[in-house]
Amino acid sequence: MVGRLPTGLAVPGRAGGGRVRSAGRHDEIPIRLTDEAVRFIRAKEDGPFFLYLPHTAVHTPIHPGAAFAGKSDNGRFGDWGDEVDWSVGRIVDTLCELKLDEKALGLFTSGSRPWLIQGADGGNAPPGRRPATASPGVPASPGRP
Repeated sequence: MVGRLPTGLAVPGRAGGGRVRSAGRHDEIPIRLTDEAVRFIRAKEDGPFFLYLPHTAVHTPIHPGAAFAGKSDNGRFGDWGDEVDWSVGRIVDTLCELKLDEKALGLFTSGSRPWLIQGADGGNAPPGRRPATASPGVPASPGRP
């Protein structure tokens, strides 16, 4: 079952009153956030901007989108990780298309790790190794991938 989101969530700095327009489904959030990020980048392409995109994936409840569900070897956790990867790729592709990639600084961080008590649905860690608790960040800047 796909969960529903509450209406009227406050989103600081969001145009139109700072509220989410409609409830939506958990499995649609990454696509909606990505679409909004791409629209924002296109609207700001002629000037400086700051985009902060805090994905809800891969936190509970775990609901990968239909295009990613059942596709990874790491359960729904892995499916949702693949969806975040797709999202970041779409944003980077947009920056490249608009020739902003040479002027942009990107930072990707994560505090997520496999949720081992969930079995196959929670992802996995290499045998004998404790999964990391956080990523310090992976920067990308002009001339450096």
